[in-house]
Amino acid sequence: MAVWQIGIDIHAMGFYAVALCYQRYGWQMRGWYQWRSAPAESKTSAVASGMLLSPPVLEALRVWRRQLPERVSFRVALPADAVLQQTLPLPETVDTPAARQWLIEDAVTRLFPLSAKELAVDYRVVSRPSEDNAASAHAVVSAARRSEMASFLSALSQVGIVPDAVEAAPCVLRSMAMLAGVNRDSLLLHRGNGRLMWVSPLSDAFRYQQLQDDPDTPTSALWQAQEAYRRLSGCTERGMLLSGEVEASAPLSDAALWSPLVAVHQAHPPLPLEPHRFVLACGLAMREDDR
Repeated sequence: MAVWQIGIDIHAMGFYAVALCYQRYGWQMRGWYQWRSAPAESKTSAVASGMLLSPPVLEALRVWRRQLPERVSFRVALPADAVLQQTLPLPETVDTPAARQWLIEDAVTRLFPLSAKELAVDYRVVSRPSEDNAASAHAVVSAARRSEMASFLSALSQVGIVPDAVEAAPCVLRSMAMLAGVNRDSLLLHRGNGRLMWVSPLSDAFRYQQLQDDPDTPTSALWQAQEAYRRLSGCTERGMLLSGEVEASAPLSDAALWSPLVAVHQAHPPLPLEPHRFVLACGLAMREDDR
């Protein structure tokens, strides 16, 4: 029997989870779950930032874990503000995992302001479009402080969750958009933890940024994200796709909500009423294993 791959998107006020397994005909949903803290708890939980996990969220994860099969594969995301990322060109001669690993380890001290001993480093190979439409290989190198990572994983372990994969949220958002077949020229936006994260369109080089998000003026952050992308890239997006902590009835300006469930081949009701909230969880569940 195929092992369930479970993506967990943890935020200050709760978490979203999607359980999938891959069959011959494609992805099959085995379950989904969401939990939000009560309003009174939300005020205290909101202080959790970066990789800190609040006690109410940890307790909810503990209770939920008891409902799952013993043997599953957990995948979790690191918040964008807890991760340092740089893009490193990969020469054509660097065509094996061992060669890539050596190149990246050698470049860590040049890419990041901290020493290699202080950082936990991982990378993803992506194709970057060039002017002649040819794709060149680049590595998106992610780094987090080892001390913060150890505390984060230790807290999860205490509630029975030992992740097989830890991924940076911007990479998860971009890969899920690719799997869902969204418009390649659309700017990707994800709201959560009082911040709005934007990730460049699939047709452009990988870029991302986090902005402060004021719940009283939700469209202001969307406009700021759009302007920031245009300023940094020199490009103009064609539409914006929004996911995460967004009320379906909220005014969205020119942004459209999108569902990751279009990439799931078999799913039975009941399904999430607001699937845009499960974008990161679904992207994590579909994440390829490291090779």
